[in-house]
Amino acid sequence: MREATRQSLPQSLRRAMERQSASIMLSMGAAPAEVATQLARSAEPGDREAIDALRQAAQSVGRADASAAAELSRRALELLAADDADRGPLMAETVGLLNRASRYEEAEELAVAALSVVASPEQEAEIRLRLATLTKHSAHRRVEENRRALQLGDISEVTRARHLGWLAYNLAMQDQFGERRAAANEAAAAAASTGDLEATILANLTLAVLDSGEGYVGRSVRRIEELCVLAHTSDATAAHDLAALHYAMLLGVVGRLDDAVAQVADGTAQGRRERNAMALDMWSTMDGCVHLAAGRLSAARAATESLAPPQQTGVSEQDVVRTAILAEVAARTDDRTLLQRMVNDARDAYSTGSSVVDREAAHVLALAAWQRDDVQDAMRWLGGTTLFGTPLWSQVLDQVILGARVASAAGDAGLRARVLQATDLLGREDPAIPLFAGVAGHARGILEGDAQALVAAADVLQSSSRPLLYAAAAEDAGGELARTDRRDEAIDQLNAAFDTYLRHEALADARRVGRELRRLGVQRRIVSQPRAKTGWDSLTDSELTVVNLIAAGVTNRDVATQLHLSLHTVKNHVHNAFTKLGINSRAQLTQLMPGSD
Repeated sequence: MREATRQSLPQSLRRAMERQSASIMLSMGAAPAEVATQLARSAEPGDREAIDALRQAAQSVGRADASAAAELSRRALELLAADDADRGPLMAETVGLLNRASRYEEAEELAVAALSVVASPEQEAEIRLRLATLTKHSAHRRVEENRRALQLGDISEVTRARHLGWLAYNLAMQDQFGERRAAANEAAAAAASTGDLEATILANLTLAVLDSGEGYVGRSVRRIEELCVLAHTSDATAAHDLAALHYAMLLGVVGRLDDAVAQVADGTAQGRRERNAMALDMWSTMDGCVHLAAGRLSAARAATESLAPPQQTGVSEQDVVRTAILAEVAARTDDRTLLQRMVNDARDAYSTGSSVVDREAAHVLALAAWQRDDVQDAMRWLGGTTLFGTPLWSQVLDQVILGARVASAAGDAGLRARVLQATDLLGREDPAIPLFAGVAGHARGILEGDAQALVAAADVLQSSSRPLLYAAAAEDAGGELARTDRRDEAIDQLNAAFDTYLRHEALADARRVGRELRRLGVQRRIVSQPRAKTGWDSLTDSELTVVNLIAAGVTNRDVATQLHLSLHTVKNHVHNAFTKLGINSRAQLTQLMPGSD
């Protein structure tokens, strides 16, 4: 009856009553989020109280639903006068919320329209601060936005400090002209002078990232850990998420995989609570990295395939890391179709993005060449590639070993020198990180053909959390022992490598070791384990991919579009997965996912 009465009123009267009701509720202490819907319907342009309340509501709702917050912020923007001094900050907030919701095209459209009519340099700088994102845009594009803003006159010191912070970080991903250390120092000075938390986190994060690329990884881990503690003292921003991601990344690099898993679970859980699709994409990439480092190849593939495929131009760092993860999974599991797709993506990405993109794409292409025994092509791709550089992903250690193998097989002095330089960086800190010491010993053992050094490296790596690195060292130790007629020792090492590879689904690696064992008169068979009937292990790769997307809140139709499947196929995958997991709703699925507690 109340709703019927409401609908019978003239629209102008109904809006006036709703607006008055919202004001009364606000005066009685109601939170802006509680009356946001009424205000959005009833407010007229220029209504300052409604604008302020909608803006506050967007900030509050943004902690639970970035997309809904973006709508509230857009409505506040519609009510605000074009020449209002708050238009720049509100525009930047709206663009940022749209990006967090992965509504990238809408964010860019809104920003481009706003930039064509900005009223002041400060407004332009604030919009450019949120326009380019880590998940969608290349480092070159992000650097360009920062530099454009910094060339403007009459912008606030805080906005300038934030742009300097982002510029320093983006240059750390690009760095074609050796500017990154100077940019990071300038950003740190600007952050210190303003005391702005976002600028402080960005500047210090960049310095830590640069430290890690120069071999001071332990120091970098400690520095970023402090930044994560600092970030918890204020509302979340993209800078906060970035510090947490780099912390998880470096935990994986140094072999603290349990800590990395916990960090990923926390970040993923927070992203789900906030419905922050952009953060969830980044955490899915990190999840894939950590699973790969731990030798969980199916899980790495499932986490990474839930992401959208890379763009053809302007590839981001996340795009190429996704490609690198899937390429290694494909190479190890002997999935030639997947490997060829990743090779195609790497070729498309090469020379279209930052130096980081080029480096990772080159490693994918070198790995594929090595898998098909084309040493010269592998050498060609690794010819000018940095083996240990900024930023560090957990795959960097595998890439150093690949470089050593290619350099040894090709007899190339230049690549050999770069491998040795990487081993020096791995041992730069005192005391050395045990995992790094094992990898450095492995790489030098390959280059020197030193069986004892390889055995010692395998012994060190056996107690690490990186089983595939251990298996690679045992494999190389076995091969070198066989060449020096130490058959029994060689068989022991090769058997250990074979068992480890097989235990972690690395079938291509196990077959390669099996061939070496046959040459020594030992027959080993690869016996496929039957797939479980129920539970997570029973899901196919396709079902896992769909389930990850569904759990992140993606609709069936959007899953179909993203994965280039029919809607019918997606529905079948969801039905089969739910049956195997013993559930019948998305809510139950969310509760089952890691980090759901």
